[in-house]
Amino acid sequence: MNHRPATVLPALFLCVACGSPEPTPVPAELQPTALSAEQAQALRQAPPPESDLPPMAAGSWSLACGAALELEPSGPLQLLEPAGLRPLGGQAVGEPALDTAHRRVAWSQAPKARPDTVVSVVACEGDRWGEPRTLVGGPGSPDRVAISPDGAWVVWVSGASGVASLWAAPFDGGDARQLSNRGVAREAASPGAPPAGFVAPPHQGPPVIEPGQAGGYRVSWQAPDGEHSVELP
Repeated sequence: MNHRPATVLPALFLCVACGSPEPTPVPAELQPTALSAEQAQALRQAPPPESDLPPMAAGSWSLACGAALELEPSGPLQLLEPAGLRPLGGQAVGEPALDTAHRRVAWSQAPKARPDTVVSVVACEGDRWGEPRTLVGGPGSPDRVAISPDGAWVVWVSGASGVASLWAAPFDGGDARQLSNRGVAREAASPGAPPAGFVAPPHQGPPVIEPGQAGGYRVSWQAPDGEHSVELP
């Protein structure tokens, strides 16, 4: 996997595109949790290496319905089916995310006709793969896409609210909801410092989605300021 040069923390919270769509409200108890004192001490002793956001990759992934995904560096994601090779869109950004059954795929791409990136999805319907569709677009340049094990939810990082935050939407379509940094203003107290209350997004690939204790999902990620998590109903 090739990486671009390391980035510094201030670059994580600056929005790379204009626009501030109204996010779906999230209860206060679903806001990310911070590190414990023991976790913070362990992080200071062995800090994670900085890496690019997001990494570009090349690879091949086996899928259900007798298909496979093919990805070349800085190229489009392609679906290899028995009938042949089918491009799924514009230039892929980062790696695709697959559900446990490999019947649902989500990824970020940069369409040729648009300046910003979008999150796209495609699913195996019956015994064949359907047509890809845009799950979310607009300002904010979403990337670092993850999908829940059952394929029900897609999570990504976007600056649509003004600061880089985690967002989520149902795979089958629906309103996107902001999972982190709700109510955090873009303006910082001093140049080069993050805004008050800012929780950094993942800096080494996408977040991890696991079954939650209350029947939903737990989204966790590693950031330069430590490990964070949030519950997704």
